[in-house]
Amino acid sequence: MTASAKYCLFRHMLKVHTTYDFCGRFFVPLSLTILIFSSHALGAQQDSIQTTAQTVHGTRAAADSHPQMHDSMPMGEKIGTQSDPLVVTIHPEPKSKDELIKDAQKEAEKAASDRETITINHRLLIVGILQLVVFLAQLLVFGYQALKLRETVDASAAQSRDMKESIAASIRAAVAMEKVAISSARGSQAASESVAALRERTAQQMRAYLSVVTGGATYQESQKGLRFEANPVILNTGHTPAHRVNAVIRADILPLPLPDDFSFELPADSEAGQAVLGPNQNRILSAVVQRNIPDEDVQKTKAGTGQALYVWGRVSYDDVFGEHRLTRFCQIMVWLPNGNVFGYFTPQHNDAT
Repeated sequence: MTASAKYCLFRHMLKVHTTYDFCGRFFVPLSLTILIFSSHALGAQQDSIQTTAQTVHGTRAAADSHPQMHDSMPMGEKIGTQSDPLVVTIHPEPKSKDELIKDAQKEAEKAASDRETITINHRLLIVGILQLVVFLAQLLVFGYQALKLRETVDASAAQSRDMKESIAASIRAAVAMEKVAISSARGSQAASESVAALRERTAQQMRAYLSVVTGGATYQESQKGLRFEANPVILNTGHTPAHRVNAVIRADILPLPLPDDFSFELPADSEAGQAVLGPNQNRILSAVVQRNIPDEDVQKTKAGTGQALYVWGRVSYDDVFGEHRLTRFCQIMVWLPNGNVFGYFTPQHNDAT
């Protein structure tokens, strides 16, 4: 049962208790008064009936004490026939003064007794009417209580139905809010993913891209003290600067083509670079071969016949979005017949992040 229904039932029980208390304070004393009055009336009626009985008994006793009256006319003097009936006139014996006084007193007592009986009957009638009124009033009170109880039960049922409908509406609202929350969470997740994707796309478009392109080169001339040297160029092709740029590079004369298991060893890293390379800026690197080759092998090295000048290395940097990037490269440098330097990339050791 709901709280509102319990409250309505409590109010009704309070009303019923109040009504019963009113009946106990008003109708019960009234009923007791009527019953006491009825008891007195019945007692008086019984006393009157007893007095009347005593009077009748006394009258019968007095009558029995007098000799029976008889016809004073001598028998045999006259006999009546059917055609000539005999009329007898009985003259009562004159009463004495005392008897007349007693008869008058008896008549007065009888009249008083009759008046008292009538009065008692009137009182009993009034008592019956009052009892009927009390019973009708109690019946009306009980009918009113039953009506109010019926109204309370109907109101409780209506409130219970309203409460059930309200609970159902609350459940539907909660389900709808849950769906809204799920949709909002999905929308927020989609927005976050969209922001992350936008950030990634923006970073891809705006970040620094460091690449290493072929540059110049110098071939070995022993009489001048020159060795083979390669000069690749670092170029920032992005839209933002590259920070903490650090390059590690090495050059050597190696067979052409390179074995598949070549390790591309590099010298130990120097201190972390602090250079900054802005957009569309470049930086020329230098790597000198650490040994001299026979002079008769210089021409075939320049032409890339059986061996060539190799330069490889690693460039590391940070972009403006805080990501650490790395570019690895490996190039072959040859000299064309006209003396120009031409460089190209090897299949191995060329990638970037």
